[in-house]
Amino acid sequence: MHLQRVLACLALLLFSSLTYALNGWKHSFQGDVQLFEPTDLPPGKIFEYRLFGPYELNGKGLESWFRDQAMTIQKTLGQPLQPWVVKPDKQNWSIANSFKHGEVTLSVGYEGGLLEGGKAYIMRMVSTREMAMMRKYALEYYKVLDEAKQIAKTAIRVAPGQGAKLTDIELVWVFSDIDVIWGGIDVDTYLLFKDGTLYMNCTIPPDELNVSASKSQQPKKWTRWRKDGETYQILNKSKQVWVNLRGEPAVVMNTGKRLSGKYLNAGGSQYSGSWKKHIVFHDDGRFDMGSFAMNNNSMMGGGQIGPGGEIAPLVTVMSSSDKQGTTGTSSVIGETVGGGGQTKRRDGSKNTGYYTINPYSITLEHDNGWTHTELFFYEKRRGEYNLVYGNDLYWLDASESSIS
Repeated sequence: MHLQRVLACLALLLFSSLTYALNGWKHSFQGDVQLFEPTDLPPGKIFEYRLFGPYELNGKGLESWFRDQAMTIQKTLGQPLQPWVVKPDKQNWSIANSFKHGEVTLSVGYEGGLLEGGKAYIMRMVSTREMAMMRKYALEYYKVLDEAKQIAKTAIRVAPGQGAKLTDIELVWVFSDIDVIWGGIDVDTYLLFKDGTLYMNCTIPPDELNVSASKSQQPKKWTRWRKDGETYQILNKSKQVWVNLRGEPAVVMNTGKRLSGKYLNAGGSQYSGSWKKHIVFHDDGRFDMGSFAMNNNSMMGGGQIGPGGEIAPLVTVMSSSDKQGTTGTSSVIGETVGGGGQTKRRDGSKNTGYYTINPYSITLEHDNGWTHTELFFYEKRRGEYNLVYGNDLYWLDASESSIS
């Protein structure tokens, strides 16, 4: 492979590893339909993805069901301008066409496939007919589709306030420990409900957890809890024994609380490389975040000499993203190849914005238009307050910051 192609692939992986979930996309619901729109869409242009479903096939084959359902959906937009031809696309089915939207011709595409459990979905793209713009947002297709399918296939995560009631929860519990294989710290959050049930490894705000859907589709994440004196215990269902629950009760934050400080998350191993992430909270309600990562292919023989000579060139990738933007640097060092490259993006607005704290959640409104809500609370350990943010643990950088 030529050096330029190696560096191009590295640059793509580099930036994809730095993006936050659905970064650059607005997500909303219109009824049961998920809508995704790019936050940087030029004025007067159209581009969107919509995911319809999940649907029951009711005994129909996927191809015939998809053809009929996609045509029904298309009727809400307008008559297709080309023949309606369904084509196989790996294990899915797809249609590409165009239609008139007033005086403008728009491109439309459909993909149909199956979710876990045998239910079906349809993903629709509508776009202004400009190849540069279509290529730009089409590169994000699988990221958007994966997020949409996760929501659609389980319906476990619902809109804020539509999930579990905090009044039904006896206690939120947290246990963190060092991951000796991949580096960093693993965080397990437990929801102990007043009816004696327990939800394990919670990674979303409790008020976004659809309890009934989760019990149906995530049975392994549910068990029971009890108190033995002052000790909380959970039932190990596979062995039918009660074990002590390790960790501490989570410390809830009050609605509207303001933070002041820099919180860090870092780790690494020979398998995962090294990384460092931070979030800075300001007491005026602003935040900024950043990340740094470095990895190489030494575990796969890069830079090593074998019996027949060099196994492979040593490829090293470094990346950083903060309020100034995103930078990626790559280098290739070998017996017959060498070089490097750097790429920069002025996309710092994805890393800054305003935050709002509610019990066990935080809402981040990024300056680029992306808004999302994450699991958020304190873990108090040995007198220190760490932050649980989603599935990660952040600790206060005491050299620079303080809790307000």
